[in-house]
Amino acid sequence: DTIASSLALWWFRRDVLNNEKTIPLIQTPRGEMKLRPENEHALSLVSLDPAHEDLLCIDDLPPSKSFPASKFALVDHNRLLSRFSDDNPEASVVAIVDHHEDERLHLEADPRIIRTPVGSASSLVIEYIKDNLPSGVTVPPDISTLLLSAILIDTGGLKPGGKAENVDHVSTASLLPISIFAQNANFVTLNSGASDVKPEDLHEHP
Repeated sequence: DTIASSLALWWFRRDVLNNEKTIPLIQTPRGEMKLRPENEHALSLVSLDPAHEDLLCIDDLPPSKSFPASKFALVDHNRLLSRFSDDNPEASVVAIVDHHEDERLHLEADPRIIRTPVGSASSLVIEYIKDNLPSGVTVPPDISTLLLSAILIDTGGLKPGGKAENVDHVSTASLLPISIFAQNANFVTLNSGASDVKPEDLHEHP
């Protein structure tokens, strides 16, 4: 969820807002990425390097007294960790998109989206992106696929009675037709009759 949300918000701030210099930082050490096979599978779907050389992981940064950046966008959490703020007096949080309990910090962040209960932060990320996309701009299939994968992982495939909330169902319904899964023959029926498929029934689809 954190990785997908980071990459999606990076794409939006870099390619849509244009003037936002943004770098997605994965807080998982590179050597530990393989410990989450579901993450590895989701990343492989969008042809990211299996060695993750195309991702910036926390242990890629050289040790230093203070973190070499001062502006932070938080996804899937809403408190800036001390490793980023210690000896960094200019540190500020400029955006938050999260689905955990609001710790009432970084009130100056814009956007500051913190909602519970929500099954996946990725649902809130795509909701925010779609609400702010200029006319004619679409979310790329690889970003859509990563967000969709995160939602399905976090909610057990939108399992009824589980963590999935309405925003997770709605976000899934909006992501699926623009994801790489939509190019699969197994989704022809869903695509051709998308208007007839209710978001709350998507958990039944293979």
